[in-house]
Amino acid sequence: MTSFGIQGRVIGVTHYRLGGILKIIMVLRFPRFSQGLAQDPTTHHIWFGIALTHDFESLEDIIEERVYLNIFASHFSQLAIIFLWTSGNMFHLAFKGNFESYSDPHFDQPTVESSVYQWWYTIGLRTNEYPYIGALLLLFIFAIFLIAGLLHLQPKWKPSISWFKIVESSLNHHFLGLFARGEYVPWNNFLYLYARNPDSSSHVFGTAKWVGKAILTLLGDHQHLAITFIFLVAGHMYRINFGIGNNMKDLLDVHITPGRRLGRGHKIIEQDFTTQAALYTHHQYIAGFIMTGAFAHGAIFFIRDYNLEQNEDNVLARMLDHKEAFVSHLSWASLFLGFHTLGLCVHNDVTLPFGTPEYQFLTIDHGDFLVNRAIAIGLHTTTLILVKGVLDARCSKLMPIKRISVIVFHPMA
Repeated sequence: MTSFGIQGRVIGVTHYRLGGILKIIMVLRFPRFSQGLAQDPTTHHIWFGIALTHDFESLEDIIEERVYLNIFASHFSQLAIIFLWTSGNMFHLAFKGNFESYSDPHFDQPTVESSVYQWWYTIGLRTNEYPYIGALLLLFIFAIFLIAGLLHLQPKWKPSISWFKIVESSLNHHFLGLFARGEYVPWNNFLYLYARNPDSSSHVFGTAKWVGKAILTLLGDHQHLAITFIFLVAGHMYRINFGIGNNMKDLLDVHITPGRRLGRGHKIIEQDFTTQAALYTHHQYIAGFIMTGAFAHGAIFFIRDYNLEQNEDNVLARMLDHKEAFVSHLSWASLFLGFHTLGLCVHNDVTLPFGTPEYQFLTIDHGDFLVNRAIAIGLHTTTLILVKGVLDARCSKLMPIKRISVIVFHPMA
């Protein structure tokens, strides 16, 4: 037998034995919560085991109300742990650090490299006394949240299940409480410092030449301010459990000027096409990341938590009633952007070889010119897929009983 034959037999036997060992391990150990499924000799038990891992109702035989209460109470305990961890960090940095000798690198030569120091300096801390006070305050908040989590597990303090079924209150809480307020930073510090030392009229954008203290602009912190504003507006579209909230139409009617205009956009930027394309692409990437997570959770919500009777004739019900219109319009927009991008590319590429560059739509480079169109079609197509997945999560024309045929999330209504 040749050396190649011996080598081939060794490799074959090794693969056979490894496969057998792996098969024995998977059959005996996974999934442990269902030995019947674990004995399935095909890969069926692997995928169904992964899918059913978080099916708490079936695995632990608990009811819907208990699931909501456990999740609600776990939020308090999770926040308590975060506050305790942050308190320990603040105490140790104040006890062993050199925060008092720190100088913000934005304004002077840095004496230490620490993002925590920069954050403390930004929100107004100057001496070691402040971190000590902050550590004690966080310990106090930790105790409050820990007690709150324990109390809400007791029958006397537990909220009713109807409390968790109010969809608009949940949206208001997440938009205003988590996203908008969570992104807030006292921007008056930035604006005050910039007002004392603004950019020179000779400032070259993107460089440090003749630049002032334009922190909000140059370091990209405007994103946090913009996200805060967006979610503040979005949060006002929904009411909390106590009926507190606003109507978007009323807000716009109040703020529109007598000339029926809401204001002008950024001046000068319309003259710089490359900057426009870069900013557009940059923010569309951010939008894509946010959308992917949001629509995934939206699909889970429609399968698991959405109740037709409790959401009759509200914004969610009307959205499901008109899902065909949403999908068809998004499909049309995606097709238009696709042909639009191709047509622009063909047009510009034809005008140059024929010696008529003045007929180009824009004279900037093809990559800069086409990137925002390409990102636009990509984002619209992604939105189309995500929206169709969410709106068809409960049922579709192809599979009308999808809601009661799901593998992972059992519907509540």
